[in-house]
Amino acid sequence: MVETSNRICCCNLRTAAYIVAFVEVLLCILCVYGLIHNFQLFGATYLLWFIVGIISVIIIIVAIIVLLYGIKKDKPRYLLPHLSAQVFLIAFLLIVALIVLLLLLFRSYHGIRSLLGRGDYIMSDDSTRSIGTILVLVYIAVAILEIFFLWIVWKLYKYLKEYHKLYSKDPFAPGNNITRQNWRTAPVSYCLTDLHYLCTGIGQLDIMKNAVSIDLDTPFGKPSAPIIRGEIDGVIVVLLSRHGDNHEYSPSAVNYRANIWALKELKCDVIIASAASGSLKEEIAPGHMVVVDDFIDRTTKREQTFYDGKEHHPKNVCHIPMVPAFEDKLRNILIESIKEIEVPVHTKGTIVCIEGPRFSSRAESKMYRLLGGDVINMTVVPEVVLCKELGIPYAVIALITDYDSWKETDKAVDVTYVLETLKLNSANSLKVFLNAIKKLRNADFTLVSEGLQMVAKMSVM
Repeated sequence: MVETSNRICCCNLRTAAYIVAFVEVLLCILCVYGLIHNFQLFGATYLLWFIVGIISVIIIIVAIIVLLYGIKKDKPRYLLPHLSAQVFLIAFLLIVALIVLLLLLFRSYHGIRSLLGRGDYIMSDDSTRSIGTILVLVYIAVAILEIFFLWIVWKLYKYLKEYHKLYSKDPFAPGNNITRQNWRTAPVSYCLTDLHYLCTGIGQLDIMKNAVSIDLDTPFGKPSAPIIRGEIDGVIVVLLSRHGDNHEYSPSAVNYRANIWALKELKCDVIIASAASGSLKEEIAPGHMVVVDDFIDRTTKREQTFYDGKEHHPKNVCHIPMVPAFEDKLRNILIESIKEIEVPVHTKGTIVCIEGPRFSSRAESKMYRLLGGDVINMTVVPEVVLCKELGIPYAVIALITDYDSWKETDKAVDVTYVLETLKLNSANSLKVFLNAIKKLRNADFTLVSEGLQMVAKMSVM
């Protein structure tokens, strides 16, 4: 149902490469044990084979160390020595196996004993034939295993090589083989945000490198605005204004399905959304931030699933579970990022999502308080549901702009007051976003994403 992202693929290849290194170290240990054991048995007659074997093991161990360094530092060129050593080892194993096999076929048992360094020792032909057969089978088996290992390391090498092309001056340069037509398949790591003022602030500060505007279609129509894609602090970032570049779409008119589907096509690993929100609690004051952990849906007019049975849309029905509603690991990154700028942060909260675009009446606002709501907003639903259906980690920062309409001692919420507070909050939200980017650069969401995608697949009937 859901395409696994290139980043997840890369992390799986890394894990496989670590396993390759571990198995090869074990093989080297067994090889050294065999070399020492045979040298003790046959002494000087085995010296040449012993020296060649030890040198080969040293070369392979060095190649493994360089491989591990290359994996850790994401540097493809450090995988080349290991690839070369694997090719050499495979060729050596197959050549020796072929020579022994030919000697067996021609019953040249003395030649086999000489090849094993045992030419001066008395050994029956039957024993020689058995040892030769075992040798052929073992060498072929190890060669096949190394061919599989070679394929894994080669796949990782190609991935890392393509990945590093994204960090050139122009990601769409001719030499990169990444064009505006095939960027969907480029192996990248994305972080997401969604806020008009944040997009504007990033543009004014000129902190996004190699920025390009991407205009695309989805099976659900066009996203709200062209998507901005670039690099911030070593992380490929995508920005999308959910209400449009000029705030032309009301909360009910936003094409949420097209927005989330487009971000999935861009292979975004996580989505961080910001939401201008009203407070339903005295202790959550304007200017505070809330990293919400649950929601109450009071919308009435929005498509909340990709599985609507229409042509070119996903088939069947998806009964997606919504506990937990927001991804905890991503929430914790946002909480830490807010604490670093010393803005009051509430680490939990239930967000009520209303249809809008009007604000709540006083009676409605009081009702939402009774329902258990902490903050109120107009856009979190269906984003949170759609991200769940696609298996994308999703978290929201509620930027508190007002006390909604429940406080009889305060002026009721209006657009002017909301915009004034939101503009003041935008500088802080930009700082939070940049802090989160730094943390996301070293975060691994592989297991989280795989778990979410498995749940999404199992939810389709």
